[in-house]
Amino acid sequence: MTPGPGIRTLAERVTGHAERAPASTAMRWLGEDVTYADLTRLVDRHRRRLTMLGIRAGHPVAVVAPVAPDTVALILACHRIGAPVLLPSGELPAETLSALLRQAGCRHQVVADGDEVTVVPSAEPVTDPSAAVPADTPFLLTTSGSTGVPKVVPVSGRAIHRFAGWAGGRFGIGPGTRVLSYAPLNFDLSLLDVWTTLHRGGCVVPVARNDATDGRRLLDLLARERPEIVQAVPMFYQLLVAARPRLPLPSVRHVLYSGDAAPARLLAELPRLLPRAAISSVYGCTEINDAFVYQIPPGRPAPDPVPLGEPVPGVEWLLADDHGRPVDGPGSGELWVRTPFQTSGYLDAARTSERFAVPVAGVPHEPFFRTGDVVRRCTDGALHLQGRIDFHVKVRGVQVNLQAVERVLLECPGVAEAVVVALDDPVAGKRLHAVVRTAGGAPAGEMALRRHCAGQLARTSVPSRFHLVTTPLPRTGSGKPDRIATARVHLGATP
Repeated sequence: MTPGPGIRTLAERVTGHAERAPASTAMRWLGEDVTYADLTRLVDRHRRRLTMLGIRAGHPVAVVAPVAPDTVALILACHRIGAPVLLPSGELPAETLSALLRQAGCRHQVVADGDEVTVVPSAEPVTDPSAAVPADTPFLLTTSGSTGVPKVVPVSGRAIHRFAGWAGGRFGIGPGTRVLSYAPLNFDLSLLDVWTTLHRGGCVVPVARNDATDGRRLLDLLARERPEIVQAVPMFYQLLVAARPRLPLPSVRHVLYSGDAAPARLLAELPRLLPRAAISSVYGCTEINDAFVYQIPPGRPAPDPVPLGEPVPGVEWLLADDHGRPVDGPGSGELWVRTPFQTSGYLDAARTSERFAVPVAGVPHEPFFRTGDVVRRCTDGALHLQGRIDFHVKVRGVQVNLQAVERVLLECPGVAEAVVVALDDPVAGKRLHAVVRTAGGAPAGEMALRRHCAGQLARTSVPSRFHLVTTPLPRTGSGKPDRIATARVHLGATP
């Protein structure tokens, strides 16, 4: 692979900001300023060290580390050399991580600690380290793995440049803008939180790993660092509200949530905590990045459910039936999307053919990405997410949406988290089990939960068993519910 010019663009942008405004802050880390001049010097040191250690242009390397100045500088140093960077979750089992490294052709992992760089050789050397990676690929992101083994998603320099242009303009990210970075680097949210922010001369405010699940510490960080843009999964905002904030946070002007549905009662609490913020739901995924945005009208309750909203400029979409034919007018179908920011496909060609659809008759040009999400188009044209195709199961011959059941459970007082899984049953075919973490408020006993579900769901959608727990439920590295791990840990079974 010959690296395209776009692979070095981010590093060049950081250098440009350092030349124009060397004292401007690139990152706020543990209460200290890291200026663009500081970050550029660190990039240069890491680049020299990587070159000495044998890292070459076109040879992918893996970086497994949380967001921090050392890590960001190390990634940009790899880009300066022309080496694509694989960003897997730091929570993957060793065997899964090894498989991802082989798939991406990574001979090495690199780790930064201050000025030092350590290179860890891959346990299984790769004969051709660049065969699968397209040219001009700064990043190799990974999917959450919430439904199986993570997939490697190459993101081009052109896609990053386009995304930074849209996101920076849409949310007002420019020189000096402080943007919170809560998501892991392997999650696509980092394309806005970290890389768009640096691309446009803003200031990244990372959340330290030890603070990520402590609502009080998160509130203190937001009050102290005063970020203007906050993007996170709904769990982050639930932690803030559960910490019972005493004062509002007036610095935040944009709140974005993504990756999961937000309960209506949480959305009702956010305006009190963040009185100046425009609150938006963002729909997207690693393969296509952001595709739809819905901004909740200020001063009004959020609709329930929240619609997908308006497509991002340049986005095309359709609803497809089981045969891949467009669904015209009101109705439901799988959402197919293509965006200006999407990947050309997975590194695994077989997986690409499963999810990137050939052009539909009458719809020319590039393939669409099959999201796997079932979406309903209403008579007024509004789009509503109904759930994942792989979360639809048959119970006594009736189709049930597991995510819809979870949403109903989350609205029950005293419920903090809920995951519903379907286990094989010789009579019903599938039987629903709800694993529920209880919290403050009215007690969420099994009878109360059953009555609550029976009042809002069809009989076949009411779980047969409710398993009440008090500890947080397993989540993937991107903050989504990990249904496989939840079933294994709390039910001793695999769905």
